[in-house]
Amino acid sequence: MSKNILPLEKELPIKYMHTVVCLNDIYERLFSFKKGVVYEFFRKGDNYIHPKENKYYVKAYGTDIYHEVDFRLVHFTYTTKESDPEDPLDLYRRRYTLFDDEKARPYFKLLGHPSESIEITRYKKFLGLVKYIEYNYFKPRVEQDNISSEECSLLNREIKAKVWAPIELLKKQNKYLILEFSESIIYALATLENFCKIPDVVDLKSEIDKVNELLTGYYSFSLSTNESFKDKKTKEMKEFLEKHHSLMSSLNENIKNLTDGRKM
Repeated sequence: MSKNILPLEKELPIKYMHTVVCLNDIYERLFSFKKGVVYEFFRKGDNYIHPKENKYYVKAYGTDIYHEVDFRLVHFTYTTKESDPEDPLDLYRRRYTLFDDEKARPYFKLLGHPSESIEITRYKKFLGLVKYIEYNYFKPRVEQDNISSEECSLLNREIKAKVWAPIELLKKQNKYLILEFSESIIYALATLENFCKIPDVVDLKSEIDKVNELLTGYYSFSLSTNESFKDKKTKEMKEFLEKHHSLMSSLNENIKNLTDGRKM
């Protein structure tokens, strides 16, 4: 059984490690992961040479119950072959078997890795005739500049859970829906990416929540399987988009005014 602990106590210097979203239910000996849930991993201890001697914990994002888990499970969820300068344990180098990465990918997606971007595709036309797919990439991430390191870390964790996660779930559920609503998704991500550069000026938590509302709305729509229900939802979604676009346009205009004011 896993061990429940109370988080963030002074005598428990727990350090955040990484965030994943579960793509399919998976039942491990120590913990059960549920599809669609975002999980955060933490460690207690700084033994980088023998990482198994540290203690490791996992919790569902938005909850305050931590479960102690085995180090093998921690690195099994770390589904990338790329190094991360913010990962002192070099988890990607510590594969127990050659095929761990391939085994884990159907179940987990690592969110917000520095080497990765959010890829959004959309249809474009060349000379108004030839239709092709354009690839757009975004890295919504807050850099420590005018805010504290703790606030910076918390904001980036929110972006992983509320922006990266619903996009990955949407891609798995129905990637073609992204093409259908690509313009609004691209606009929202581009705006958020710009907001991330001035976290001391805007209420970034509120902006993250607005983008999350848009993306989770699309994901909920993608879960619909009844065609008549989809027709009804399409109308509702278009009405939702009109309101969202109006709000985002207003926010974008405000941030331009703030930016222009800074330059004066």
